[in-house]
Amino acid sequence: MNVAIAAMVLLDWRRIRWGAVAAASVPYLIGLACCLYYIHLAPELFRAQSKAASEYRVSGIGPVLRNIFNDAGERYLHYYFTAYSGISKSKIAALLFPSVGLVGLLADRSLRSQLIAKRLLLLLVVAYVGVAVVDNQKFGNYLVFSLPIATACATLWLYARWQDGGGRRLAASCLLAVSVTATLAGIAYKISRNEYRRLYDPAMAAARAALPPGGTLMGGSELGFAFGFGPPLVDDRYLGFFSGKLPEVIVINDHYGPMRSSVRLTSAWEASRVTLRDRYHLVFANKMYSVYVRNDVMPSSAKAIN
Repeated sequence: MNVAIAAMVLLDWRRIRWGAVAAASVPYLIGLACCLYYIHLAPELFRAQSKAASEYRVSGIGPVLRNIFNDAGERYLHYYFTAYSGISKSKIAALLFPSVGLVGLLADRSLRSQLIAKRLLLLLVVAYVGVAVVDNQKFGNYLVFSLPIATACATLWLYARWQDGGGRRLAASCLLAVSVTATLAGIAYKISRNEYRRLYDPAMAAARAALPPGGTLMGGSELGFAFGFGPPLVDDRYLGFFSGKLPEVIVINDHYGPMRSSVRLTSAWEASRVTLRDRYHLVFANKMYSVYVRNDVMPSSAKAIN
């Protein structure tokens, strides 16, 4: 977003005044000072964390270029279509308005030459490329940086078609209605599933029952809402491969998957799964979570649930 702001400012570079730049820099400098103080408290930890977080997200100019070209299919289309089956694939309807509207804007020379269109398209390019460059894991949650801008571009196209009237107005309005309906229906479906009560709560109850006093629990950070964001919870998708820790209880979910962006991380993932298979056994499973307990600390009261 900072790059997007800089791009917008540079579009009006002739109007830039050094006094305004200095004033705008104040909150950034304050933030930088706070960050530097935070880093100063534990520079080695900061270096290790930053390296670990960046090495599997950004990896060389070649992979970065590939990410830019394949991001539309592997992030956007995957999040709205290919990751689903059956009726759930209808989620793709939510992309109809921003996609068709964006193409319509680009195809209309008089429309795309307008100042507002140029600025929106610039912001969209910055957002799309930025997300593709800094996240090669293809997480859908980063669509929040680009899809709202694409929708704004489509809205500009809709306004132009509304001015035309007749069939064009109707067609553009119908696309908007379909996308809004699909989005609202998806939200209503998610609410109706009530996964917190039906899936999360039972899994957390099973993990709590299996965890011995003073034991360690490994699982995703969302487990912190049940166990607290600190001991006994450790968020480690490689199950202690790098840290050497061997927790008493492990909770696995669909998002707790491998980071296969390097040979080292792939090997670590595979080794951690061997450890899970050989030294743990399943005591609880539902559609979202699986709870494993280390063989030598299995509570006598726990029973496997398939």
